[in-house]
Amino acid sequence: MTTRILVTGGAGFIGSHSVLGHERRHLAGIDPVRPWRAVREAAFPVPLDEKKGSTR
Repeated sequence: MTTRILVTGGAGFIGSHSVLGHERRHLAGIDPVRPWRAVREAAFPVPLDEKKGSTR
């Protein structure tokens, strides 16, 4: 998990901040995740409760 946090602090943080929003920490803000997030949201809609839980 430590490595993922370090990646978030890098350039991925910019992409995650604008595109991923609240899922930033969950997906660690890795660039390849950006298109995957759109696919994941379309295929598996995430309830608001789950999104709030992942930000804590």
